[in-house]
Amino acid sequence: MKKAIFIALLMLLSIASVADLLGQSSKRKARTKTTTRQPSVSPCGVPIPSFAEFVEETKQEWRKAGETEDANLYYNTLKSVCDKGILKVWFKSVEKDTDKPLSYTMRRYEVNCRSNQLRLTSMVQYRKNGAVLDSIDLKGPDWNDPVPDSMGESIVEAVCHKTL
Repeated sequence: MKKAIFIALLMLLSIASVADLLGQSSKRKARTKTTTRQPSVSPCGVPIPSFAEFVEETKQEWRKAGETEDANLYYNTLKSVCDKGILKVWFKSVEKDTDKPLSYTMRRYEVNCRSNQLRLTSMVQYRKNGAVLDSIDLKGPDWNDPVPDSMGESIVEAVCHKTL
């Protein structure tokens, strides 16, 4: 009889311990439950910088976005415009070879940061003396996915996923 009481008591204690553990685990989950705050994003899909980051960004009108064998690529930090969810940005491609008649090219891109696509809307090529060599405006160009490891990918990365 003592043995039966002892076993019954052990079973009750075991049940109470399990119930207590289950209650604590749900309480623990409730206490450690945190909500992850998504970073603020502009209507164009670009992360909104802190005030300090904004000031740092605007200290330099032309910020380097990448380079090729032939040219360095910069984007204008002061003249970027978010219009109906599309980021409109000016890029300057400066030729490395100073013997060429072409000095630099200005291109206006529209970038969709949410889909990581871009399209060229205008381009102006300049001679060394500042005279316009060629100019084109594209009306309604198609959206393109940038080729991996290309200038197009550098453009999307520079303006959509900035790291100062």
